Formats: sequence, structure tokens, C-alpha cells
Amino acid sequence: MEAVITTKLIHSWLRKYNRGEVTFSPELIQEYTNNVQERIGKERNKKFTLRMSNLGRPVCQLQNDKLGTPRISTNEYQRMYTFMAGDMGELWLIMVMKAAGVAVDDYNVPVELLIGGEKIKGTADIIIDGILWDIKTMSSKSYQKYINFGGFKSLEEDDPFGYVEQGFAYAEGLGLPFGGWIILNKNTGDIAVSEVPINYDKYKSESLARSAKTIQIVMDTVTADDVQRQFSPIEETFNKKPTGNMILPVTCGWCEYTESCWPNAEYRKSAVSSAKTPPWFYYTEVNYEKDSTPTFK
Repeated sequence: MEAVITTKLIHSWLRKYNRGEVTFSPELIQEYTNNVQERIGKERNKKFTLRMSNLGRPVCQLQNDKLGTPRISTNEYQRMYTFMAGDMGELWLIMVMKAAGVAVDDYNVPVELLIGGEKIKGTADIIIDGILWDIKTMSSKSYQKYINFGGFKSLEEDDPFGYVEQGFAYAEGLGLPFGGWIILNKNTGDIAVSEVPINYDKYKSESLARSAKTIQIVMDTVTADDVQRQFSPIEETFNKKPTGNMILPVTCGWCEYTESCWPNAEYRKSAVSSAKTPPWFYYTEVNYEKDSTPTFK
């Protein structure tokens, strides 16, 4: 599938904007303003529902969501900014694409799909020249994963936020081909396109099958005993050498239910890092600390 949009078109318009040669029309500015007001004023739904945006999340997280397990989140006060920064970046990028002459058919499109015996709803990001695309704003590290470190194949193998499931579910619900992701690096302002493979039928069918299975598992969840923990501690490495310490995977570190699944885990600074601001991890076992004699259990 050939990309129907190019970053060259977007970059060219932005360069002209910065030189004062073009600007946003009053109509686009009003459209953007209305969208911002709608996003900021939207109330968060406290009731759990399966949506296309969460289909690809770890099953154990969705099960805990459904059960109403108490959430524990570090730096929870940052949450609104994190989501709103992403939303505002997405709306800005849509406005830029429209101003730059990208063939935007529609955006923020309601979708519904019968899958796994349930009607799952969602909102697709943008349709360009008859092809559905998903817009993502992300950190520089995640941006590089999409662009330089394996592209779709790398994402398909390690997709903690379920972007593959989201994209194929949106496309299936709308009966449109899925193009891939339009990505905004929120740290640098870089914009890129990451396409799905030309022949993606195999990936699409596997993705929809995973989504259907997830739906069935979550809908059958009744008690905490039904929760299927998908992750296990892994051995920490430092300078490519094992330390003997056991830590939870990064996905668990971002999860709000880590302390429910792993009540004995300790959230603490790295036991081995010499950095001025060392990273933090959930440790399930500490056998070695920097500048100390290792004691193995």
C-alpha cells in the first residue's frame, strides 16, 4: 500500500508557516477551538466498558478494570496533563494536515464492531483518501521504535498499549483499509508515518482473533480468582550482566494494579545504577546492591 500522505507535504507547509508565508484560516482556527473545548469539557466515564481503544491492553489490566480493583498510580496528578498534551497534539496535527492540503475525508469518526459476541465502540482518528490512519503522540524513545527500530514488525512483537489491535478494529468496523500510524514526537515536534505491511491480511486476522479472545475472557471475569496475570518477574541486568535481582517488566511498572497483583513488590530506585537520577523499578527480590556484597537467597 502506497502512503496517501507524505511528511514532505506537512513539513513543507510548516516551513512556510515559520517563514510567515502561510497561516491557518479563521475556519480552521475555530474548528480547532471547538475541538479543544469538547475534549477539555468531556467527562471521564467511570464505568468500565470495553472499547476499541483498550482492546489491546493486557488482559489482566482489563479484568481488574471490570472488577473495580482499587487503582494505585504513582504521580497520579500528572495524568490529566499527559492525556491532554496528547489530545492537543493530535488536534493540532489534524489542523496542520488540513491546512497543508492533505486529503482529509473525515476525522474523529464513530465506529462500532460486533466482535467476540459483543458490540465494541470507538472513535477512529482520521480517514485520508479512503484509508484509515491512527494518530499517535509519543516520546522520542517510542518514536524511534516506530521509525528506526523495526517499524510495524517491532511494534507487532511488543505492543503494550494495543495499537495494532486498535488500528485493525477501527478499520474492520468502518470497512476501510488500515494505513498505519501518523506519529508526532511530542519532545521534538518531528512528524513521521509508519505504515502497515502491504499484505497485512495475516496480521489483521490474528489481531482480530486476539481481540475476540480478550473480549470473551474479560466478559467472563467475575472474581479476582479469574484474573490472569500475564507477566512475571525478570532478572535485572546492569551493563549487560545479570545482577541476581528480580524486577517486574516495564508494562507492570505503568499499570495501576501492580500492587494488587504483586503486593510484596517494592517500588524503589535502581539498586545498581550510579546515575544522578537513577530509574525506578518494582523489585520482587533484591540480592545485590551497588557497593555492597551480594547475598543470594
